[in-house]
Formats: sequence, structure tokens, C-alpha cells
Amino acid sequence: MDTTWSNVSFATRVREVFVGRGYQPTDPFIFREMMEHVPADLRGYTFIDLGSGKGRALLLAREYPFSRIVGMELLPELHSVARQNIQCLPPEEQAGFELVCGDARQFVFPPAPLFLYLFDPFTAPILAKVIANLERSLSDNPRPVLIGYQNPISERVITASPRFGKISGTMQWALFGLKPEA
Repeated sequence: MDTTWSNVSFATRVREVFVGRGYQPTDPFIFREMMEHVPADLRGYTFIDLGSGKGRALLLAREYPFSRIVGMELLPELHSVARQNIQCLPPEEQAGFELVCGDARQFVFPPAPLFLYLFDPFTAPILAKVIANLERSLSDNPRPVLIGYQNPISERVITASPRFGKISGTMQWALFGLKPEA
């Protein structure tokens, strides 16, 4: 499996500069530490990684009882590597994954309870559009939502939302949930 930063092509690195943040794989230790603080039973939740890169967080999500694992990546080169990584799994595990190549600002959130994972994939203005899209989806279809945010540089975008409050966090990650009145 290939989830490292070291062999991302120069062309992809240049494109990353123009579309958001550069690729950096999720740190497994930090991911697991964040997941230890999740205050919900994740059975029935869909795990969504926006800016899924090569898919390391998707592979880590297999350790938890998510009903579905979805990765969305803007850059075709990274999306292709994630697809190859998932294809290395046994066929019965591959069935639980959905990989999408596209723009997270137009992502259609599924109607199930959601765990949205972000590893600081966007600039603050793009993240604001993603959160506004999620808020519209919640207005149309209220359901439980958690947001796990590693390297939370733009967490102020999420805390500015009237729907989400911070549950827990460190300097390396933040976990958000719906406010009781949301």
C-alpha cells in the first residue's frame, strides 16, 4: 500500500498549491487518539473523509464499526492511488468503501448519521463552503453528525457554525458534535 507523502509527483504537488493544502497522510497514533474521545456508538454511521488523498484515514476507519466508508479527493492522481490501496484489501472488505473524485464543496452528504473526517484539507474559505453545505444537508435531513479534524488550523470556521460545538481536542486534533439545540 502507498500512503506516504514522499512519492507524490511534482505535478501533483504543484496542483495542490492551487486547490488547497498539500497532501499529508493521517498519523495513525493521532487518529486513534481522537477516536478514543468519540462520545457515540459508531455503528450505523458513515465515515466520510473529505480530502482523502491516498486513503490512509479510510484504511484506519476499518478499525471502527462504521457501516460505510467514503473518501472524496479532488486530485485524480491521489484518488487513483487510494483506489489501488483499497483494491489490495480482501474483496469482502472492499465492498464497504466508496471513493469519489470531485470537489468537496459539492459533496452530497448521505442521509445516515455521519462522521466527517478532515485532515486540514482546505483553506478556511473552502472549509466554510463545505460546512455550509453540511448545514443545508442537516436542515433537509436532521441526523447525528460528528466532525473529527486533525491539524485543526481552521477550526474557527467550525466553531463559528451555530450547529456545531467542540467536544474535545488537543493541539493536533479537534472533535465537534451537534449542539443540543441544533
